[in-house]
Amino acid sequence: MNPNELIRVILPRKGEILLLPRDHLATGGEGAVYLKDGLVFKLYLDSAGARARGMEEKIRLLSKIRHPSIVAPIDIVCDRQHRMVGFCMEAAPGVPLVKTFTFQAGGHGSQNAGQRLRIRQQSETKRSGAGFFRDSQTSCGLV
Repeated sequence: MNPNELIRVILPRKGEILLLPRDHLATGGEGAVYLKDGLVFKLYLDSAGARARGMEEKIRLLSKIRHPSIVAPIDIVCDRQHRMVGFCMEAAPGVPLVKTFTFQAGGHGSQNAGQRLRIRQQSETKRSGAGFFRDSQTSCGLV
């Protein structure tokens, strides 16, 4: 997957979507992220590996979550052979979570050191309770 090329994907409920180089937001260790028409698309770098790890079923389960503070996947994203290659979700306004905890371009960094510490302490406390889960493969969590 090259973010400098046009990428054709299929949303089972909407049909074919063309992701252009200008739609590319970032690429990380697990996949590339695109923003188009109010939707965010995450395309796995190793989609065969993601399928082997059961990500399609996890995405389908996570898509059932309904909560005003959680942006859950809407649907899987497929290639032209109808194999799962990623997922899509609604775009949400706000500061990316990574910028809350780092000094990355425009991040809050030291300005919110106290807030970052409180969030970290709260999440550590809640990890031991039944109300916390985190799936490292999808970067989703509930507190």
